[in-house]
Amino acid sequence: MACGRMMRNVVAAVCLICLCAGTALAWGEIRYPDRPLNLRKARSASAAWVGMLFPGQKVRIAHEVDGWVAIYEPGETRSSEAAAVGYANIKYLKPRPGKVDIEAWGELMATKTRLNVRAESTIRSEKVSALAPGQRVRVDFPEDDWTMVFVPGATIRSQLNAVGWVKSKYLVPAVGVTPTRQAVAQEDSVQADPDPVVKPAPRVASSGRPWGRIVTIPDDVVVRMARSSKSHFVRTLKKGDKVKVDMLRNGWYAVFQPGESLRRENRAIGYAAEHDLEGRPAPVAAAPAKSDGGQTVIPIDRKRFADAKRPDPVADRNVHGFQYKVMETSETRKFGESWTMVKVFVAAKKVPREAGLADLAETLRPGLAKSGRNLAILFYLPGMDFEDIAYGEARFVEKTLTEFRIRKTALFGTDFPLR
Repeated sequence: MACGRMMRNVVAAVCLICLCAGTALAWGEIRYPDRPLNLRKARSASAAWVGMLFPGQKVRIAHEVDGWVAIYEPGETRSSEAAAVGYANIKYLKPRPGKVDIEAWGELMATKTRLNVRAESTIRSEKVSALAPGQRVRVDFPEDDWTMVFVPGATIRSQLNAVGWVKSKYLVPAVGVTPTRQAVAQEDSVQADPDPVVKPAPRVASSGRPWGRIVTIPDDVVVRMARSSKSHFVRTLKKGDKVKVDMLRNGWYAVFQPGESLRRENRAIGYAAEHDLEGRPAPVAAAPAKSDGGQTVIPIDRKRFADAKRPDPVADRNVHGFQYKVMETSETRKFGESWTMVKVFVAAKKVPREAGLADLAETLRPGLAKSGRNLAILFYLPGMDFEDIAYGEARFVEKTLTEFRIRKTALFGTDFPLR
């Protein structure tokens, strides 16, 4: 009889555990993307790209606002948006899987030694965790000699799903590596614990100390991917927008959403020049001054600027009423993705319509795209500096036009009106 009561108690305990486990996941909804779907850092198509979902991939969604939802690992038990790995438009997420085309991503690696995990790709960055010798991790999004690391069981390829950054040279392929007992125990805890010992950098709680400062944009400001005026364009902040800025280096601020609570550079929108954010003219190297009758005279050598901008090329092709010329093609990597960047000159006498340029981009795509690479077409108009930001930019992932933008501020210095 005692044995029977013990068995009933065991069964009841197991049922309770199962019920609690089921309740822990009884939030949100399971959905499946019907196409390759970009993940964004915020609820906007213009927010920073952080990763991608594959067609038919199983994800958990929650917190719908204006048609945008937070995306989670399907087994995630935390419903807080702090655990989200990105945001996507719900109209591309279906209740049942259609075409399934899930690609392998990243690479399974193991550590050669105990290895610090950093919040950013620099040894001066804050240490957020440490990996044991022989511990297995998934790696992706390489950047120079650094790479992002993920728990081995991660299914969603997103920068917000990463543990943090490590030096690539301390990693080896995991095939044939036998982890130490300590590494196995730590790896198991990372995979099984819903609040793992190795915490993803974007989810680390803030210290509570105030950081950064809120600024109101004095005029339209261009945000770039790196601290350089030659870096790729990210977006344009409009006059009156409010942002948080911090981490001033080399005359450039990291720019954050005004409500950002985590001081992590990989959560920045991008970078903007200090003088632009403060409404001051760009600094110009001063020439030696000399005195002339009590007045200060600053000589300017105008010959230095004679060849500052290339002359407009001659259009040699015609399609849809546009005369154009493909100027140059380059290859680059961005956020771990391979891109073909093509600059196209459009010999227009008036500012082209946005829909017309988008149609031109769709027409040019088959002849410019390269297998295995995403494609970005940059449109320039007469009088523009071809080394500066483009007037129009079309981005294709596979055959899909995922983004098209127009930058009227790029027309400064041309004969085109800015209206």
